Amino acid sequence: MQKAAKGLDVEVFVVDNNSTDGSYAMLRDSFPWVKLIVNHENVGFSKANNQAIRQAEGEYILLLNPDTIVQEDSFRKVIAFMDEHPKAGGLGVRMIDGSGKFLPESKRGFPTPMASFYKIFGFTRLFPRSSVFARYYLGHLPEDKTNRIDVLAGAFMLLRKETLDQIGLLDETFFMYGEDIDLSYRIQQAGYENYYFPETTIIHYKGESTRKGSFNYVRLFYKAMLIFVRKHYATSGAWLFSLMIRLAIFFRASLSLLKRSLQWLWKPLVDAVLMFAGFSWLVPAWEQIAHEPGYYPRDLLHTVIPIYVLLFVVTLLLSGAYNRHWRIRGFLRSWFTAALVLLVTYSLMGETFRFSRAIMILAAGWGLISLLPARLVMAKLGWLNYPVGKGKNNRIVSVGAHAQIQKVKEVLVSQGNRFQWLGGVVLDEKDETGDTLGTLAQLQEIVRINHVDEIVYCAEDVSAGEMIRSMVQASSQSVRFRIFNSEGGFFIASHSANDVGDLILFDINAISLPENRRRKRALDVIVSLLGFILSPFIVPFVHSKKFYFSNIFKVLKGNKTWVGYSSEETETDIELPDLLPGVLSCADAPTQWKSHVDVKKINTLYAKDYRILNDLEIIRRNISKLGNTKSYDTIPEERENHVEGDRARRY
Repeated sequence: MQKAAKGLDVEVFVVDNNSTDGSYAMLRDSFPWVKLIVNHENVGFSKANNQAIRQAEGEYILLLNPDTIVQEDSFRKVIAFMDEHPKAGGLGVRMIDGSGKFLPESKRGFPTPMASFYKIFGFTRLFPRSSVFARYYLGHLPEDKTNRIDVLAGAFMLLRKETLDQIGLLDETFFMYGEDIDLSYRIQQAGYENYYFPETTIIHYKGESTRKGSFNYVRLFYKAMLIFVRKHYATSGAWLFSLMIRLAIFFRASLSLLKRSLQWLWKPLVDAVLMFAGFSWLVPAWEQIAHEPGYYPRDLLHTVIPIYVLLFVVTLLLSGAYNRHWRIRGFLRSWFTAALVLLVTYSLMGETFRFSRAIMILAAGWGLISLLPARLVMAKLGWLNYPVGKGKNNRIVSVGAHAQIQKVKEVLVSQGNRFQWLGGVVLDEKDETGDTLGTLAQLQEIVRINHVDEIVYCAEDVSAGEMIRSMVQASSQSVRFRIFNSEGGFFIASHSANDVGDLILFDINAISLPENRRRKRALDVIVSLLGFILSPFIVPFVHSKKFYFSNIFKVLKGNKTWVGYSSEETETDIELPDLLPGVLSCADAPTQWKSHVDVKKINTLYAKDYRILNDLEIIRRNISKLGNTKSYDTIPEERENHVEGDRARRY
């Protein structure tokens, strides 16, 4: 955006709607020319934009989402068009998502009763080019031609200031959705025109706070439509339209709930069925081998075994076996954890629930030889997100100048074997060297020949226009895209129109990832159970023996974790993910693990590069401290006061 504004008289406002990631501080320090408005609470899209509009002094107002990337000439082109068309009250541009695909909401019609009906019940998707059934997205209008349209997209909405002075600002009744439709409608009612202008393209990562397809999205979106109908169709069948929308909310929400439930449940259900089938086969088989038919109670399969199956599957869940992206190594860790929990729990149960240690061991083995092949088959069929037949790691090329390409390579190589670095793609032939794959003009062929999975663009070298053009050209090859910012060391990525755009700092705040949260919790539970079982051998080495069992029960209850942050941390400019108070701290790590890091930064390192083996090593090295009474807090008090004080000054 800074490049697009170069040479123009532009003022930039950013409204922070009570964010919790420290972004306002980053903006304040890194972009002092930005006029920052910080809210105490999330006041919604309309009210937040109105706050900035009231302070703006320009001839034109551009409402721009934070999850967008504009071309270097975008602002000049749209301003020139508006200057040439004085009746244009608002303008939107061509948008693509993070995978290079055109976003149909770039041009929309008004949600009339029939247009909404066709969209709600799927006719728009069946007939995407129809002027009747696809009226909602104006599917009959070509995406590469300038046209008058009804509705501007809120992600990029250029407005004439005099038009806003005449019709008023965004209606604050709309909290998140629908305000763009309402404003577009009022622009036309005032005699102005709305335009779709495809001569410049932006990337819209669609990072809204509510995911499409979720129940909350359906509820908020159709609630906004109800507000719009009541406001503008009050005398023309609003009751019928309102009824249709309420039915649509119920219909779409039910489908959404069913779909999401099935997406979440089907893998655990498959595993549960396989485990139950294994027990059903093992019980009579072991009777034949070690005892006699009928040795075990017949109701065993209906009472006790389902409990163990449930325990096994729940442990798989907590240890990350059902993560969206899975790998064989991760599954093996989850299986080992589940098998260990199963056997330890069995040994602690009463006689009613203990029938055969051999069957439990065999069942744990059955979990490996049945669940893993089942996953490989499902992955081969495309039911799981695992690159079977393509190697374990994403094959990546980077586009830019040599210096930035090397920075990308260093970041990726530092992640171990998670990525396969193929090489760099330079912008011009004169920059080619022996270790480059070719030039940007050859990118499509490079992707095809090398079976590239991901392309990383260096933002410092590749213009937004060049990125967008090559993304569109390569979008048909099922390749993913990232944009690398060398100053922050982060990657921006979004792989589909429905995915939220991600700001990726490889392994930064890794402890906040859901799978790592589950692994840490599973480790806490397992260590607590083992600590209880092996207490006769451990307690003699513990200094504060009377608090040893207290810590075990607090960890099991979820009030503590075995390893937490160090309260000696004094660095205050990085907001770390929350952790439970720790019995031990990450500062208790082995000396060689932290030798290259200032002890004051140990919390940051621990959060950024969380490894379950580090926790195990800390626990092993500090058995004598397992009776600690001091809890290592999530954030030291002095740091918390500093953060709150800083926020107070910003307000």
